[in-house]
Amino acid sequence: MTRGLKLWNDFASELLRELRVLSPEQLSEFWGTVPGRTEFYLNRDCGLIKKIATRMGMRFPKKENMHIDGELDREDGFPEIFIEVENYVKGVADSELEKLCYVRAPLKVLITVCAWPNEALKSRWLQDVRDCQQKWLPESAEVVYGFIIGEAKQENKDSGKREGLKFHLFAASPDGEIIDERPAEVVAWFPE
Repeated sequence: MTRGLKLWNDFASELLRELRVLSPEQLSEFWGTVPGRTEFYLNRDCGLIKKIATRMGMRFPKKENMHIDGELDREDGFPEIFIEVENYVKGVADSELEKLCYVRAPLKVLITVCAWPNEALKSRWLQDVRDCQQKWLPESAEVVYGFIIGEAKQENKDSGKREGLKFHLFAASPDGEIIDERPAEVVAWFPE
């Protein structure tokens, strides 16, 4: 297993573990507003990415580096994971995904929000990853691009419908081929 794929598996597992323990009240606070989502993910002292970094034995520096939302690095400062969080899906391909193409690390993660599945959008993102290899310096075949898509969605729970927070995760190689795709999962339920 490549370093990028191992990091992706660990990152995805830790993310889902953190999300599964949210109370309905925490979920409403986190998901209720765009600034709330951003703060939940990127708070340098106690946000979700900070918790994931700690569990993975990495640092989450206090300062943004190169206008990238998040970076997880080793003690020596070498970046292992770059993360971009985008609350508006239209901004993903135009800026956030391209930023991830500029930098080098074994894992690059994009976290966004939209209705899913969306095959047209997924195909576009994978094509953008392929195109990056033409525009910029080619990357190691061991690099992984991870995509995390959250959405609030009506789902069956017990005997009726409730709104749940559902996450979709997939990963691609630098040539835009899917190398990991996980079943969508409702990680938490909003208060009734």
